[in-house]
Amino acid sequence: TEAPSQKLHILGNVLVGSDNPYLHLFSTNYGIRASVGLELMTESNSPIRFLRGSTETARISDTGFVMDM
Repeated sequence: TEAPSQKLHILGNVLVGSDNPYLHLFSTNYGIRASVGLELMTESNSPIRFLRGSTETARISDTGFVMDM
């Protein structure tokens, strides 16, 4: 696009490939990778949150508990 709204604007598919591919978000402490299934990585003591719009609908705590909000 000629005038993207963000620094990286991709229209279409993206393939990240290597022996150990991560898509890091914000820092190397947060990321997504496909290995044996889909892996979501956060800092220690950080939950994984699921949002619909701005409303949190579920959370996986840092100890692995799934909480319905």
